[in-house]
Amino acid sequence: MLGLLCSGIYVGMSGLVPVALPENVTPERVSRKGSPANGNHVKRKNGNLIEERAYHTVYGIWTYFTADDGQVNLADSDYLGIGTLESFKKMRKYYGEDAVCPVYVQVEDGERLSRALNREREQENPRYEEMCRRFIADQSDFSEENILNAGIEKRFQNINLDDCVKEIANYIKSVQ
Repeated sequence: MLGLLCSGIYVGMSGLVPVALPENVTPERVSRKGSPANGNHVKRKNGNLIEERAYHTVYGIWTYFTADDGQVNLADSDYLGIGTLESFKKMRKYYGEDAVCPVYVQVEDGERLSRALNREREQENPRYEEMCRRFIADQSDFSEENILNAGIEKRFQNINLDDCVKEIANYIKSVQ
């Protein structure tokens, strides 16, 4: 699943699992790790790095990577994961174009910003500056040009979460 800050992909993914996913679709089992950079290089399990990113946040550099740790078996199961456009493209390159299908969730920009602000207000220590940085970075990372270059054709509008989850579940069933 792909989407910008506060598009609902995390809530949507957790809603998909019990709702209507086929039995052989499970949440992502590819190792994905994230941590603040501390001068050390990210450890890569068995040299099977699929992708890695570094985000220059307000609080320093955060690095993330996805590695093949041997848990994914595409012959026996399908997997549902969360990522960025860049991670999607690299996963597709690693596992093959036929093995990775994008589920891109969209929300109108003003609504996303409102959701992000409401979520941040609930935090013990709100980090508004980082929220704004992420919003602006997502606008660039998920530009229309980048979406088209990634080969994403189908989009899901998260206006109503329950309806969006049902539409995604039906789509996943249809492409199996």
